[in-house]
Amino acid sequence: MIVGLGVALAAACSGESDTGPSGPGKGGTGTGGVTGSGASSGSGGMAGSVRGGTAGTVSAGGEAGEPATGGTAGAGILTGGSSGSGAVGGFGGTAGFGGVGAVSGVGGFAGSAAIGGVGGNAPTGWFCSVVAYGDSVCDCGCGIPDSDCEDDEVATCERCNAFGSCAGTICPGRIEPENPAVCISVPSGWTCNNRNYMDGFVCDCGCGQPDPDCEDETIQSCDTCNVGGSCAYQGCPSTIDPEDNSHCLPIPEEWFCASYLYGDSWCDCGCGALDIDCDSLDVAACDSCYHGCYNEYCPGQINPVDNTTCIGPPLSWTCQDRFYEDGTLCHCGCGAIDPDCDTTELAACDRCNVEGSCSAQACPGTINPDSIDTCIRPDPPSTWTCYEWYYADGYYCDCGCGVQDLDCRNANIASCDRCEECSGWYCQDSVDPNDTTSCLPAPAGWTCLDEQYGDGACHCGCGVIDLDCGNSDPGYCSYCPAEGCSRSDCRDLLQNDNAHCVGGPPTGWTCTGVTYGDLACDCGCGAFDPDCANATAAACEFCNTPGGCSNSACPGNIDPTDNSVCN
Repeated sequence: MIVGLGVALAAACSGESDTGPSGPGKGGTGTGGVTGSGASSGSGGMAGSVRGGTAGTVSAGGEAGEPATGGTAGAGILTGGSSGSGAVGGFGGTAGFGGVGAVSGVGGFAGSAAIGGVGGNAPTGWFCSVVAYGDSVCDCGCGIPDSDCEDDEVATCERCNAFGSCAGTICPGRIEPENPAVCISVPSGWTCNNRNYMDGFVCDCGCGQPDPDCEDETIQSCDTCNVGGSCAYQGCPSTIDPEDNSHCLPIPEEWFCASYLYGDSWCDCGCGALDIDCDSLDVAACDSCYHGCYNEYCPGQINPVDNTTCIGPPLSWTCQDRFYEDGTLCHCGCGAIDPDCDTTELAACDRCNVEGSCSAQACPGTINPDSIDTCIRPDPPSTWTCYEWYYADGYYCDCGCGVQDLDCRNANIASCDRCEECSGWYCQDSVDPNDTTSCLPAPAGWTCLDEQYGDGACHCGCGVIDLDCGNSDPGYCSYCPAEGCSRSDCRDLLQNDNAHCVGGPPTGWTCTGVTYGDLACDCGCGAFDPDCANATAAACEFCNTPGGCSNSACPGNIDPTDNSVCN
């Protein structure tokens, strides 16, 4: 609200006048001053406020007092109405006798003009924001003419970058001069955002087609070189062709580092070709040395006079030094790129399984197609019985795991590095030399279950020392199975022989240990059973004891004169 002040000067007078009422739409009546020297006249009444309508009715101030010394005029406060006519100021009080004439109050200001209504009901074909249509602003590039535009001249356009407009900047941008509702078409081959084309301000380079915003096709015209969709990765000049700023210079074929490193504003060395960011071939020009043939801080092993190559293998090279840059073969899987490799593609690899390579198989082996200095680890087949992460881990040849490990260079037992599934201290003692994917079967004389031999736990009292025990000390025993010669707490074992028991079966006994000395004559067990009355087949009670040489009931094929063996 705007406040108007009415000022009146009056002379002092005797007596008081009544105060006029104040209310909406009317000015209040001023109060006269009290008679006397220097008395002040009363204030003018306040005008009523009006919202969006006609101002309040004017009301006169109070009458002046009796003549006397002039007093201070009363102030009439008036408020203008919103969005309508301002309130008229109230009148000051009538001047007293001998006093100064009253000054009328200041009129109120008119309210602000109403804001135009929001646009809407855009017709079919309008693809800018619907509120932009008919909003008193001439929008262009919205598919169809805006009703706010006086004509179809591009000079009429007031806004060319409304949400949804085909133009991306302030007018005129690439608005079509003959039809401001549309934009000049972006040429085929333009790879950057359409709004960057002919935006009227920025020369965008590396976008596949010349930008009309560029003064010419040279690199000197470029404002930006790495806008989204550009062939360049860094700010100008990057790899932009100096004579054709719509394209980038090709990356040299000899370059084997990542493509984004070429022209990234850093001089990358050891990459097989000179980086466009390097001022010279001198190693002093290098900013980065750990993406190519060397992977440590500069200068490292970068060639001092040719920073595209290294002298000697980098620290990460895991194969023999003589294979690095031997001038003949591209060796892969060696922890660093061999300069002999023409490219970093898998097809460039000549040898993938030299000693020290993470691949034990001939190319392509397990070489990583995306990084030929490293390997990938494929999932193991369903018949793999060892830990999943042991398969093709790039370090150890695991044997006895059901299928051959890709880390094994051949099927010879000498290649086996680890054989935990067979639980032997040495793979040569626990892996089947004729089939390194399997463990050795339980030896003759083993009286416990075959699957308990070399299963990872030391089983004792089984007639033969278990591979899992490591030695004959009973202190290493994990179990004494029921099939063995001892009770389950292993108390019956010999002091220095955890394969046999006190009073247990002798060496050569092949049947289960509990059948020895059980008061039943067991035959065909490799040694004489003291439970037999004599050594003839006629004394036999059991001829098909598990572990024995006969599989049928007595006499089976037991030797008639030596019942410990078969015919």
